[in-house]
Amino acid sequence: MINKFKSLFKDEFYKNILTLASGTALAQVIPIIISPLLTRLYTPEDFGFLAVFLSIATIVSILITGRYELTILLPKENIKGLSLTILSVVLSLSISLMLFLVILLFRNNIIIVGSELGGWFYVLPLSFGLLGVSQSLNYWLNRNKKFKSIAISKVVKNVANSIVSLGLGFLKFGYSGLIFGLILGQLVSSIFLFIDSYKSSSGIFHKIRFLEIKKLAIRYKDFPKINLFSAILNSLSIELPVVLLTFYFNPVVVGFYALSQRILQAPMGLIGSSIGQVYFQKVSEQADDIESLKSTTLILYKQLIRLGALPMSILFFFAPSLFSFVFGEEWREAGNYAQVLSLWILFVFISSPLSNLLTILEKHKQSVYFNLVLLISRISSIIIGALFLESGYLTILLYGIVGALIWLVFTFYLLSLVELKIIEIIKLTFVLLLKWSSPVICVWLLIKFIYGN
Repeated sequence: MINKFKSLFKDEFYKNILTLASGTALAQVIPIIISPLLTRLYTPEDFGFLAVFLSIATIVSILITGRYELTILLPKENIKGLSLTILSVVLSLSISLMLFLVILLFRNNIIIVGSELGGWFYVLPLSFGLLGVSQSLNYWLNRNKKFKSIAISKVVKNVANSIVSLGLGFLKFGYSGLIFGLILGQLVSSIFLFIDSYKSSSGIFHKIRFLEIKKLAIRYKDFPKINLFSAILNSLSIELPVVLLTFYFNPVVVGFYALSQRILQAPMGLIGSSIGQVYFQKVSEQADDIESLKSTTLILYKQLIRLGALPMSILFFFAPSLFSFVFGEEWREAGNYAQVLSLWILFVFISSPLSNLLTILEKHKQSVYFNLVLLISRISSIIIGALFLESGYLTILLYGIVGALIWLVFTFYLLSLVELKIIEIIKLTFVLLLKWSSPVICVWLLIKFIYGN
């Protein structure tokens, strides 16, 4: 068994995953450790306002790159990859500046959810730009297999964010401390990525030509035309629940939802995205070889289930008690939210890295259809829950069940793209989930037997 694992990590693909995933895991250690402190320094309302700010920033940051960052890995020549990186960065900075001017000129005519954001409204374009730039530079470093640099940037970002959020929390800055920590983390990470990207491109930077950038922008025009629409739908489906929960309930419900998302999605999402980056780089080299693509995808699928099943099963059975113990009794409800969202997060974790197949195979329309279904289902879940169930918890429960089912179906569709048989995949999925969650199930049953309810 030991020799098997040694031989596994001699493979460059898994070494790269280990480098990026371990760096991401390290980046999550500090936020997780300080979360119990943050929940005592900040209120659920503060986390709710942070969620609104981040939701707006995330949605708009999708627009400003035109999705050209996804094309950086696709050309065979490195000079073309660099040209697309420059295109994506310039678009991010230019559009962010334009949006800042629009906000400056028409501030009183713009309606924003949660007007309490106040002066932070003007800072939103800076967050847009930083997110767009860092995403573009991430793809460039990914293309050049600078996975260590990407991992370090995640650590730098979270360390800066955590230190500032803690410090301003002690000084009673309210939600401003959380937002300022977020912005500073983004800024420090972007500077670090820029320095490393410049070093890796200095040998060919002088060869960049405007006409070549223009040709590449036209060559990959489907990304801003079709893929961008798909990305907007996906981003809206992720971020709109925060806006809808704010509208139908109150900042406390949003705060509970935000913390449950922070604990569930931050580590799983970042580790999943790290694996996805390495997978994207690998399969971009295998796009014309269906057998290699099939083999790589199946192996990764198994590993994703093994990585995600155990932590998500722990949260599924024990989240309310864990949240109450770690964050304080007032946050138990956030644990209830995490419990009903855990299965959904598991399937998102499994399918997100595999969704890069849609980009590699340039299946833009299929991506649009999926994200449209996802958006409609999420909005419908929140609205139906709010109007008919009249409970924040039951609304999140409905939202989690619908989301889990859709992501599970999407996962099977992605695997079918590389000619894997769905019946066999369903059997494999059930066996692996049962195998890796069975220890937690046994512990839960034992506790129930001994202590009852």
